[in-house]
Amino acid sequence: MTVFSCRRGAARGQTRTARLSKATTPLAGDIESEARYLEGVDRSRRAGAGALICRHDATADGIARVLDRLLARRPAPTALLVANAYHYLAVVSRLAQLGRLAPRDFSIISRDDDLFLTFLAPEPARYVGTLARWRRACCDPC
Repeated sequence: MTVFSCRRGAARGQTRTARLSKATTPLAGDIESEARYLEGVDRSRRAGAGALICRHDATADGIARVLDRLLARRPAPTALLVANAYHYLAVVSRLAQLGRLAPRDFSIISRDDDLFLTFLAPEPARYVGTLARWRRACCDPC
């Protein structure tokens, strides 16, 4: 999640956010993403703004346990950044079991994109890159 999107979320009233990631050793991109997420919330300069990094075991039950702990916090987060498109499904499923819906009750962004997300209604907010952009990032000389 970029610094810009965290600041934008804070500008829209999202001051209590949490990022959900799997508990394995993070890759360099994951470390950078988490740093930008925390920096963006910090830069928002919004009263009461806070950010949490929450790790889970990448199972539906593990994600549900982490989400249950987050929802028990006072105040509970109102926005979630989920680092994997499949984990997004586990999050919205657990919220639905609890009678809470996105985007009515929570703002949720999937950091990763996947074709199956286009079949959900409402279609989830997520980071979508074009093939040309990925090609430039991966293949063009530095």
